[in-house]
Amino acid sequence: MKLTHIQIGFLISLTLLVCTTGFSYLIFNQTLEKNLFSDEDEKIEPSASRSGSVSVINFDPLPFSLGIGSIVSLIAMASWIGSSRIKVDAVSLMLDNGLGDMTLNDLEIVKHMMSSEKFTVPELTGKTNFSRQTVWRQVNKMIEEELVKETGEKKLPKSGRGKPSKVFRFIGPTTIQ
Repeated sequence: MKLTHIQIGFLISLTLLVCTTGFSYLIFNQTLEKNLFSDEDEKIEPSASRSGSVSVINFDPLPFSLGIGSIVSLIAMASWIGSSRIKVDAVSLMLDNGLGDMTLNDLEIVKHMMSSEKFTVPELTGKTNFSRQTVWRQVNKMIEEELVKETGEKKLPKSGRGKPSKVFRFIGPTTIQ
């Protein structure tokens, strides 16, 4: 039986709850015993309040220990779940897809593809300052690996003159699940 990411996080969180509660309970108990009984023979007497009645301090460390354990457990679970949605960087994506032979220029182009909802080759050329051929080569490589697809849209250049450019969309993973 293989546990899912969330199940592992839950088990870690539950373990932290039990351990933190137990340790804090022991620490509270030891601290209270040392403060209330400085010597075995000498016990601290209850003090009288202004109204004349005697008040006894009755402190149960269990609720405080459970509170501390719960907080630590919730923080651990939130961190675990949050870490499962880490953004994929261009290097990890390329290595996972068997594209480890890419250059730094290629990785820069891929990074811009991943951060754009839609893009054109001229837009990537402008953002990366690489040649049109370098960008085209990388876009085609990503299409072959099924990480980029053509949207079917066309976009006119910003100048308003010239041939419309094809619009592409990055369809590869952007988060680790």
